[in-house]
Amino acid sequence: MAGDGLDIDPALCTGEDTCLRHFPYKMNVGACHKCVLFANAPEAEHPRINALGQCLGCGTTSARLLTEYCGLCERKNERRGPNTNSSGAEQQVSVQQVQHPATSGVRNIGQFHRAQWKDAASFNSSSVKAQQSTVAITGANMATLKGNNLATNECYVFVLEPFVNSKACDFLPTFEVIREATIKFSDIVANGIASFNSSWEDASESSLARLNSSDMRLSRMNNVHLEIEPQSTFRDIFLATLKDCGQNLDKTVPTKFRNRKFATLYMEAHIDIEKFHARTGVPPPPGLFKSKKRAWTENNTLSLGSSILKRTRLASGGPQYLKSSFALAAPANRAAATSVTLFFAEHTSDPETGVQSFNWSTTDVAAHSARIENESFSKGRSKLVFRIQYNDTTYVAKRYYTVGHGRSLSLGSNRDELLKEATTLGRAKFFLKNFKDGYFEVTDFILAREGIVGSTDPFNPSPASGLTELGYGELSDDEKGELSISNGIITSVTWLLERERGNVQFRKYSGTLEHPRYSDKQGATINAFQHFTYVNSNKALVLADIQSSESYDVSNKAAILFDLMSHTLTGFDLSSLHARDSGAGDHGDKGIQTLVDQHQCGQRCIQLGLQLLKDAEDN
Repeated sequence: MAGDGLDIDPALCTGEDTCLRHFPYKMNVGACHKCVLFANAPEAEHPRINALGQCLGCGTTSARLLTEYCGLCERKNERRGPNTNSSGAEQQVSVQQVQHPATSGVRNIGQFHRAQWKDAASFNSSSVKAQQSTVAITGANMATLKGNNLATNECYVFVLEPFVNSKACDFLPTFEVIREATIKFSDIVANGIASFNSSWEDASESSLARLNSSDMRLSRMNNVHLEIEPQSTFRDIFLATLKDCGQNLDKTVPTKFRNRKFATLYMEAHIDIEKFHARTGVPPPPGLFKSKKRAWTENNTLSLGSSILKRTRLASGGPQYLKSSFALAAPANRAAATSVTLFFAEHTSDPETGVQSFNWSTTDVAAHSARIENESFSKGRSKLVFRIQYNDTTYVAKRYYTVGHGRSLSLGSNRDELLKEATTLGRAKFFLKNFKDGYFEVTDFILAREGIVGSTDPFNPSPASGLTELGYGELSDDEKGELSISNGIITSVTWLLERERGNVQFRKYSGTLEHPRYSDKQGATINAFQHFTYVNSNKALVLADIQSSESYDVSNKAAILFDLMSHTLTGFDLSSLHARDSGAGDHGDKGIQTLVDQHQCGQRCIQLGLQLLKDAEDN
């Protein structure tokens, strides 16, 4: 006993009817993960739980655990080296040897576990006493224990939440990552700013619109100022924050960001809009002050039921109740649309090399009828997006209007840029198939030309094409020749068609030159996929500007990747065009080197057997 508290070791599995085992990296006082699962599950589930693997380091139980240690504990073991204090008897007792009573007929879990450990020489009263702490179980003391007993080679969760006008900003992604305690704090903040820029820059109309550290002020929770020394480590800032809050973790991290497994350092990034504007001369993104839901609603005027109606009074005085969120509201008036004829390119992908080919047939050409809206519903930095109806399905049709610097594009240049984008999507499909991951899919797409059948018919391109009859007449004979598929078919503009995603959640993982590291399942998978693609393209291709949406098919749980771009080595043959780049935004060698410099391998990379990027470059 210590005062009026109990001598307890967080690493020890304690409580009524528990296994009493010791997990050196377990940080929460009480039962281990498997004992908690047993206590909360019905008896019929006990055999299944017993078959699950359990980490010898932290006690985490998972069906995916194939070795004795989880990834985090394995790395801790590598940093600490072999444990010379462990006796042979202790090493002989493994997770697989400890059978839970659900499979043995023993009813009292505590008695069963004590019997299992009874003959383990390393697990006696003296060894338990040596491992115990003399800290009373109180909130303040456990906060101190979590902070002070965390060795410098342990990891912390870092959360950087963006704020504008003293309010949390939904427009920018909250940066959350698990990193080593010894990392320089300014470096991890730089990663957070890069994550902000992946959304900030893409929503702005100027390439100069990038945040940097001078545009924001970091503070603790509730905008409390904290002095930060330039050379401070992650651990230094955490301990200083804990000290200022009287060792009370509840005052340092909002409830929604608390992590039960790791100590968490939460910081607020208060962005100074006026300072940003004065530095760059560029206004902030227009959606910065709107919530994501409101911004989507305002930009999607054709949405079916974009919000739930509030309770109002009818003219008769009776109440009108809230509509179910699953009920479709009456559709809004559709925008004016024009009937068009489309001709699809034949797309093939080499199953061995991933080389993409797009060919326009000149014989037996199939014409496809569709209706495309006259006005675009979305405009990016380089593309216009229109809704188009084909085969009773809504698609989006995209075309380029510029590739930067204010230069307008010819019909031929638009066609070439869309061919490059389609090639990038096709290559991403090829690499993702080899990656063998079920979390993501690359969007299906159609490369199409708009035109008319019959050379004697009047040439009448759609308003969406941006080409007028007068403009067509002013084209040179060579340009007109490029628009002809065959003698009987004239085309106007090339489109890239994808299924409309509608009212679904979107997530962006990387920018043009920003590749943040993620700790969640989807983000970590994207990090590993970028590494895999780089290696399997012989270091000639890097995917960038990666974003995903929920699938338009409710039965499909995979997220859909779309609007991808890539950086390629100069001279890298991307398609049958023998293009020397992959289109707008390709930074070539510089873009590839950016991934090499910023990528940090996670557990997925290790599981795939991928070599560290910087080590690979050195070799």
